Amino acid sequence: DAEKVRQDNVLTDFILNLQQRQVDKGLGALRENPTRSLQWWQPKEVAMWASGQWLERCYAACALMGARCKQQTLRHCIPEIDEWPATHCNHVHDPNEWEPWMEGGQRHYPSTEEAEYTASLCFLIAVTVSRWAIRKGFAKMPIPRTPQTMPHGERISWLQIDPRAMREWAMLPIT
Repeated sequence: DAEKVRQDNVLTDFILNLQQRQVDKGLGALRENPTRSLQWWQPKEVAMWASGQWLERCYAACALMGARCKQQTLRHCIPEIDEWPATHCNHVHDPNEWEPWMEGGQRHYPSTEEAEYTASLCFLIAVTVSRWAIRKGFAKMPIPRTPQTMPHGERISWLQIDPRAMREWAMLPIT
């Protein structure tokens, strides 16, 4: 376990150094983790945040077509991300939405379904970064519409939907 943690820390430090070099060159970078992740408290991460070069956007995954309420954070240097519409949660959720369940003799964990980004989040990031690239003069292209966010409603019935419906299957109607 100690070796795995050491290797993960080496990889994380490498990625953070690459991202800082991007920012220092005036290029874009972003990273995502759960809002309460210990990742945000690693020394390199804390130092980068203290530099004032980074912005944070917190969002609820359910506002971007996730079935469960999961608070996430994007740390980035792309001001357009902070112009997103409301991405907070005002849904009605099943109070047991994060409880594992048994099916076909196998235990299923909700975190497995929610680990993959939704198509809506991916598309929103792609459109936003495209706008940023155009503003910075890195690209010229027409910009597609911004996906609609959904911070209200209920998500209890969404637990019955195949998670692919809001991820890879959703890409065709979103694009």
